[in-house]
Amino acid sequence: MMKKIISCCNVIKIMENFKDKKSQAVSVRMTPMERMLIESRAKETGMSMSSYMVLCSLGKELKLLTEEQKTAYKHLATDQSHFSRIGSLVRNRADITAEVSEVIREIKKQLEAIRNGE
Repeated sequence: MMKKIISCCNVIKIMENFKDKKSQAVSVRMTPMERMLIESRAKETGMSMSSYMVLCSLGKELKLLTEEQKTAYKHLATDQSHFSRIGSLVRNRADITAEVSEVIREIKKQLEAIRNGE
């Protein structure tokens, strides 16, 4: 039986669709200069250092964001977080839940578009 080889891009797509919370921590040793460079590059992409390191390790091409895009991304990420919390609070009312869920999906699409430089 032949083993199927999964490309890095396919692994990233699978991970993006996997809704589980991140539960594993990894400790990495680096020099202060390496940390400063990684933090700086993560900031340029509008990502946390953790997300940046994970995506770089998986071979994902990362786009640099303009200051305007970074600001918009932060605002949309905050809005998405608030709407997710609201959605959790009103799950018993289907009419509101559907509307909030749709807004959350749309915000996530916009965040992804900004992150990908579209």
